[in-house]
Amino acid sequence: MHRHLRDGQSLSHSPSSSVGSQTTRSESLPLIPCPDCGVTVKKFVSRTKLNPNRDFYKCINKYTRCDFWKWDTDYERYVTKASNNIPSLDSELLGTLQAQMDNLTNEFKRKCESDEQQMKALVASLLKMKVYNCIGIIVIVTLLIMVIALLINLK
Repeated sequence: MHRHLRDGQSLSHSPSSSVGSQTTRSESLPLIPCPDCGVTVKKFVSRTKLNPNRDFYKCINKYTRCDFWKWDTDYERYVTKASNNIPSLDSELLGTLQAQMDNLTNEFKRKCESDEQQMKALVASLLKMKVYNCIGIIVIVTLLIMVIALLINLK
């Protein structure tokens, strides 16, 4: 798939493209959310004479026409800088987070089981009501037939 950039250069989308069988460092870079709009950026390969087969990363948000893009080296620096700004989690914090996640998971399971029991009871009640309504309708229709029969016999 070829597209043209604003300056007339063309590009082709290549999520896992590499030149020959060499693995470039940019192939191992993560695809991050665009810092401007949040859509995950995609990797492309330049097909221009000026930058042949050079990887670059670009936001593909069609709706806001986001302008985020970086050559592979700039993107690598950007991702490295961004990852350095994320505080590392120590094992105690990870353990606490895991325990909280386990508690929330168990609470969610209990709530689902309780909701399931309530739904079953509600369905059973509705079925009983349906049966009683049907019986009520049958009784009313039977009474109407009897009244009509009496009226016919009285004439």
